Amino acid sequence: MNVRYRTRGIILEAKDQREADRAFSVLTKEFGLVVLWAISCRKIASKLRGGLCALSCSDIEFVQGKNRKTVTDARLVSLHPISHNLEGLRAAMRMAKTLTLLLPAEDPDERVWELALRSLQGCADVREPKEGRVAYYGFFWNMMDLLGYGVSRDIRAALSGASGLSLAQERDIAAATKDRFHAILIRS
Repeated sequence: MNVRYRTRGIILEAKDQREADRAFSVLTKEFGLVVLWAISCRKIASKLRGGLCALSCSDIEFVQGKNRKTVTDARLVSLHPISHNLEGLRAAMRMAKTLTLLLPAEDPDERVWELALRSLQGCADVREPKEGRVAYYGFFWNMMDLLGYGVSRDIRAALSGASGLSLAQERDIAAATKDRFHAILIRS
């Protein structure tokens, strides 16, 4: 008999599989980052279709099968208002991609959950490209700090006064972020 699990999660990524299935990367408070399969969720009459929107917070029920976790029920809790804001959506998508790349599978961390929830909600206030970059870099370095990689004082100081950065300073932060990110991925 399969055990049913119920949790609240943030849908980070969706990948189409086969004819009507979809695989979702979901960040949950209790299970960490999990990959869940939704069978036939791309069909028009699917009951799962409305509860599994990208970058939304949903109550999800799933079962652990032989090879994968399968979604049995999903209810939308909140859809972040970033879908009406291109710059906020861009920052949120970058945050979601970073979470899926950096987090280990099924390793729950309440601090990461809180940071992700707070950061994605903050993307609704982003109106300009510069604000989106500042929101993303702030999230990224807080994430690095939570994962144990630490943040240099120069970058932390630059981020604390980020609203007044020149374009050259933003490029320097972006270059440092990119180099450090690639170094972390190589070590993993």
